[in-house]
Amino acid sequence: MGFDLAYDREDRAKAEQGVWLSWRGARFLIASARTTAYARAAERAIRSAPGAESGGGDEDALRLRIIEAAATTLLLGWEDVTRDGQPERFTRDGAIEAMRELPDFADWVLSQAQNATHFRVGRATAPATSDRSAESGGGDESVEGKATASA
Repeated sequence: MGFDLAYDREDRAKAEQGVWLSWRGARFLIASARTTAYARAAERAIRSAPGAESGGGDEDALRLRIIEAAATTLLLGWEDVTRDGQPERFTRDGAIEAMRELPDFADWVLSQAQNATHFRVGRATAPATSDRSAESGGGDESVEGKATASA
């Protein structure tokens, strides 16, 4: 097919409202890292990190602030997530906690949010609803155990 400018351009609705992506038996609603909301949150995170004004700083503190920015602007929902076998309802605080406690999960969310192919006009992805008919994702998408739904 080649490079089609119409097909390959970003779908702003997908970018801002997110697309459902699967990982480890659960589904996550992830927005694009190219949104204004994330850019502003990440900029605030960087500026507020200890030592930011002097050009130095605590890398761990900065990473935690970036994770908070991502958890509040990129991770918009989830389904089939549990904690100790019990359904885990999606909340912003729960998203921040999950991304802080699970570095692999945080890295996966950030990498998916940066993957422009998820947010292209021509890409067939599930709409930002709980419709399970069309799933997409990347990275480690293996189903490692079915969990209970909670959005």
